[in-house]
Amino acid sequence: MDRLPRFVTARLAVSPWEAELRARRDGLAGELAAVVTSEVTAFLPPGLQVTAGDTDMAVWAEDLAGDAAVSLLRRDGVLAGLLILDLAEVGCIRIGYLLGRSFWGQGLASELVVGFVAHLQALGFVGEVVGGVEPGNPASAAVLLKAGFHEVPGAGTGEAVDYKRRIG
Repeated sequence: MDRLPRFVTARLAVSPWEAELRARRDGLAGELAAVVTSEVTAFLPPGLQVTAGDTDMAVWAEDLAGDAAVSLLRRDGVLAGLLILDLAEVGCIRIGYLLGRSFWGQGLASELVVGFVAHLQALGFVGEVVGGVEPGNPASAAVLLKAGFHEVPGAGTGEAVDYKRRIG
């Protein structure tokens, strides 16, 4: 995949955050602080977790932007979360996402992942999409399974379990 995702689902608008991060760094940092909390990042890899003492969300965002391709998830114009992609390996996209606590339990994660897969199919992407799920996060595993991913026994980083979906 040679460009960052920009697509719309029934309830979400997904767009790369680079331009917005440059244009309104402080405003976006304020929005992120309301969404990206320690509860929301608890099951993300250690480098992506936010602790209660973290106060500079702009620095967190810039660190994340240096390591991944990131898109904003907006629902009715309100920041709902992030789509985080590792595009380093040709033919393989590692997907991660987070939703603010107030957006949990509404089916938005499933809508996002299904929409992302449809976006890749429309682009003609051929390869694998892989999502790692930390133990204790069955909701994310259920999202990936619902979107047509399957568990890869013995695969993953650390204690995370990988789920894959072949496209194309």
